[in-house]
Amino acid sequence: GRPNPFRGGGVSCDYALPSAVHAKLAVVDVTGRVVRVLVDAARDAGNHRADWDGADERGKPAANGVYFLRLEAGGRVLTSKAVKAR
Repeated sequence: GRPNPFRGGGVSCDYALPSAVHAKLAVVDVTGRVVRVLVDAARDAGNHRADWDGADERGKPAANGVYFLRLEAGGRVLTSKAVKAR
Protein backbone atom coordinates (compact mmCIF):
# COMPACT_ATOMS: atom_id res chain seq x y z
CA GLY A 1 0.00 0.00 0.00
CA ARG A 2 0.92 3.65 -0.34
CA PRO A 3 -0.84 5.66 2.35
CA ASN A 4 -0.54 9.44 2.36
CA PRO A 5 -0.38 11.76 5.33
CA PHE A 6 -3.88 12.78 6.29
CA ARG A 7 -5.53 15.57 8.23
CA GLY A 8 -8.75 14.47 9.90
CA GLY A 9 -10.35 13.05 6.76
CA GLY A 10 -8.70 9.65 6.95
CA VAL A 11 -6.27 7.64 4.90
CA SER A 12 -6.79 4.98 2.24
CA CYS A 13 -4.64 1.92 1.79
CA ASP A 14 -4.69 0.28 -1.63
CA TYR A 15 -3.40 -3.27 -1.80
CA ALA A 16 -3.31 -6.06 -4.36
CA LEU A 17 -3.55 -9.78 -3.71
CA PRO A 18 -2.18 -12.30 -6.22
CA SER A 19 -4.66 -14.96 -5.13
CA ALA A 20 -7.69 -15.39 -2.89
CA VAL A 21 -6.41 -15.44 0.71
CA HIS A 22 -7.35 -14.42 4.23
CA ALA A 23 -6.11 -10.87 4.70
CA LYS A 24 -5.62 -8.94 7.91
CA LEU A 25 -4.95 -5.21 7.68
CA ALA A 26 -4.32 -3.41 10.94
CA VAL A 27 -3.24 0.05 12.04
CA VAL A 28 -0.44 -0.22 14.61
CA ASP A 29 1.41 2.44 16.58
CA VAL A 30 5.19 2.82 16.85
CA THR A 31 5.27 0.32 19.74
CA GLY A 32 3.52 -2.33 17.62
CA ARG A 33 0.21 -2.07 19.51
CA VAL A 34 -2.83 -2.62 17.31
CA VAL A 35 -4.89 0.57 17.21
CA ARG A 36 -7.57 -0.71 14.83
CA VAL A 37 -8.18 -3.72 12.58
CA LEU A 38 -9.49 -2.56 9.19
CA VAL A 39 -9.76 -5.94 7.44
CA ASP A 40 -9.80 -9.47 8.85
CA ALA A 41 -11.52 -11.62 6.25
CA ALA A 42 -11.14 -13.71 3.11
CA ARG A 43 -10.45 -11.55 0.06
CA ASP A 44 -10.46 -12.41 -3.63
CA ALA A 45 -7.42 -11.90 -5.84
CA GLY A 46 -7.10 -8.39 -7.22
CA ASN A 47 -7.02 -4.81 -6.03
CA HIS A 48 -8.62 -3.76 -2.76
CA ARG A 49 -8.90 -0.59 -0.69
CA ALA A 50 -9.36 -0.07 3.03
CA ASP A 51 -9.96 3.27 4.72
CA TRP A 52 -8.94 4.40 8.18
CA ASP A 53 -10.81 7.37 9.63
CA GLY A 54 -8.17 8.00 12.30
CA ALA A 55 -10.14 6.40 15.13
CA ASP A 56 -9.25 3.46 17.34
CA GLU A 57 -11.37 0.32 17.90
CA ARG A 58 -13.67 2.22 20.30
CA GLY A 59 -14.24 5.03 17.79
CA LYS A 60 -12.09 7.46 19.76
CA PRO A 61 -9.74 9.62 17.65
CA ALA A 62 -6.18 8.30 17.80
CA ALA A 63 -3.44 10.71 18.85
CA ASN A 64 -1.51 12.55 16.16
CA GLY A 65 1.73 10.86 15.18
CA VAL A 66 3.21 8.05 13.15
CA TYR A 67 1.26 4.85 12.58
CA PHE A 68 1.83 1.82 10.40
CA LEU A 69 -0.58 -0.12 8.22
CA ARG A 70 0.35 -3.81 8.51
CA LEU A 71 -1.04 -6.24 5.94
CA GLU A 72 -0.78 -9.97 6.62
CA ALA A 73 -1.83 -12.13 3.68
CA GLY A 74 -0.68 -15.39 2.15
CA GLY A 75 2.13 -15.84 4.67
CA ARG A 76 3.60 -12.40 3.94
CA VAL A 77 3.62 -9.24 6.04
CA LEU A 78 3.84 -5.82 4.42
CA THR A 79 4.04 -2.55 6.32
CA SER A 80 3.47 1.04 5.21
CA LYS A 81 3.74 4.23 7.22
CA ALA A 82 0.86 6.65 7.80
CA VAL A 83 1.24 9.98 9.58
CA LYS A 84 -1.73 11.44 11.41
CA ALA A 85 -1.58 15.22 11.75
CA ARG A 86 -4.12 17.84 12.73
